[in-house]
Amino acid sequence: MKFPLMRNNIHREDLDAVIEHLKQDDPILTNGANVRAFEEEWSQWLGVKYSVFLNSGASSNLLTMAVLKIRHPEGGEVIVPPLTWISNISSVLQNGFTPVFVDIDPRTLAMDTQQVIDKLTDKTRAVFLTHVQGFNGLTDELIDGLKQREVPLIEDVCESHGATHNGQKAGTFGWISNFFFYYAHHMSTIEGGMVCTDGEAVYQQVRMLRSHGMVCESNNADLRARYQTENPEFIFAYPAYNMRNTEIGGIMGKNQLKRLDANIARRTENLHRFLNQLDPNKYRTNFKLEGSSNYAFNLVLKRPDAAFVLQLMDRMRESGIKYWRGGSAGGNQIRQPYLQDLVLEGHHRDFPETEHIHFYDFIGNFPDLRDEEVDEICAVLNAVSNNGPMSTAIILAGGLDTRLRKSVLDLLKPMAPINNRPFLEYQLEYWARQGVDRFILSVGYRRQTIIDYFGIAYRGIPIDYAVEQTPLGTGGGLLHAAEGLTEPFLVLNGDTFFEANLEELRGFHAEHGSEWTLALFRTSEIGRYMGVEVADDGRLLLLQSGIARPGRLANGSAYLVKPSVLSAFQPGREKKCSLEDDLLHSFLEQGRKLYGVDQSGRFIDIGIPEDYLRSAGVLLQ
Repeated sequence: MKFPLMRNNIHREDLDAVIEHLKQDDPILTNGANVRAFEEEWSQWLGVKYSVFLNSGASSNLLTMAVLKIRHPEGGEVIVPPLTWISNISSVLQNGFTPVFVDIDPRTLAMDTQQVIDKLTDKTRAVFLTHVQGFNGLTDELIDGLKQREVPLIEDVCESHGATHNGQKAGTFGWISNFFFYYAHHMSTIEGGMVCTDGEAVYQQVRMLRSHGMVCESNNADLRARYQTENPEFIFAYPAYNMRNTEIGGIMGKNQLKRLDANIARRTENLHRFLNQLDPNKYRTNFKLEGSSNYAFNLVLKRPDAAFVLQLMDRMRESGIKYWRGGSAGGNQIRQPYLQDLVLEGHHRDFPETEHIHFYDFIGNFPDLRDEEVDEICAVLNAVSNNGPMSTAIILAGGLDTRLRKSVLDLLKPMAPINNRPFLEYQLEYWARQGVDRFILSVGYRRQTIIDYFGIAYRGIPIDYAVEQTPLGTGGGLLHAAEGLTEPFLVLNGDTFFEANLEELRGFHAEHGSEWTLALFRTSEIGRYMGVEVADDGRLLLLQSGIARPGRLANGSAYLVKPSVLSAFQPGREKKCSLEDDLLHSFLEQGRKLYGVDQSGRFIDIGIPEDYLRSAGVLLQ
């Protein structure tokens, strides 16, 4: 990979410092003097009184919520963003609190201040803010609003070491703050996290919670004395955990902290260089950069464009640019399986800004990235075209067919499993890559099976449903689904897969002034497919089953259609009819401009059991 997400975050000098420690005859490896020294140096760098070094950033989230639970054993609500790492939400759940989600501000990717204020109730126990990807997520209005209502602010600064608000470092405004030191972050202890606070009571509780809840872990003599018994070495104040880090982590932390300010400065320079060159017509560039300590390049599409995003991912892979889609945390957490039994169906759609990031955001940046590399990345990204025409595809998936009943029981043909995926999913995937940016599924019989599986989008591409209340046939289903369309659109059968080339179809369709263009393939089978004869210029001359000629042309059931041609069949609207036998023959008799173009892609029709069985091999290719 030419441009990984991170490179050279652990230096030779870091490893040498660890090796020097290990050269001792009997080196202490568990939590000891180096851990304590790192905690003190980190507190001084950040500007807080106390810090506790843990084995991971996720542990810092969990112990923070455990401290909140000590104060609120009855539970309550914690306001969280849907754009965050899983541990910010799982720690809330694991401590018996209810997460209340708030959408993000697109300029900072942190929770929108007004929405946070609007969600505050007498059940709110804390606001758990994530400073995302190096941005400062705070506002004066949020800080003042929480202070007035006496609601604690907890800051997750895992991706934003050194970010500032009004010149003061993020992680110093809240009751508690959390930091991560994973490999890809601003500094690394390999694995590690930190809980920071100015509160003495919080500090002592986190120290004990970090080490099984043992009172002896507190460095407050008065607190230890309150628990004094006959066996003072092993008194457990809380049912807690072992989340200690090691001396190796402490050594790494002390060494990396020396370079942290320089790393932050370089990351920030990289971001400014990146955004200044990025095409603002394609990508968002208006982020709030004041106080940023950039964690990652923020490559966010300016507007939803499913076809463009697929081209973009292909180009980045071809160019060796590693990326994460959906930000650094898995996109909209409300879409994740672990929350599906806890939120209402479709709740993720209530957060449109987070949804945009889920589908149209990519990241990557590190201090070792050179200027010329930033320039090369920008050139690759800007070269991706998003000027293609909008493309809608109608897929006819509403029919009832019994020929496959023995092979797929009572499943609809489009939902027949091929290599553990529905046949229809192969259709959607292929045409999405061809540039389709809207699907309309014509459904009828047992439609809920399709709707439940695919929902409202496939890989970020919207899916609408044209529902047949009574069976309309392929022709009637098309007429119903096409209502309101004003631009040429694709028509596809839900039980056939044809690798037609959309760009070629468009070009041919436009060049010939076609009203209906058929994608054709060559076959020697007799009687199976609708035979087609065309003139030298591609004009359709004949549609007929049973044409017996080697290499004859056949209908591939993929069409590019001009909406106005359908008006010629208006009297039959909502009347059951066939696409091939009624619509196409009628238009041919009327002398409409119907054309066919020979396409060389693979074709498979799963309408009969034999072809269904061989479809797995075809689609795997």
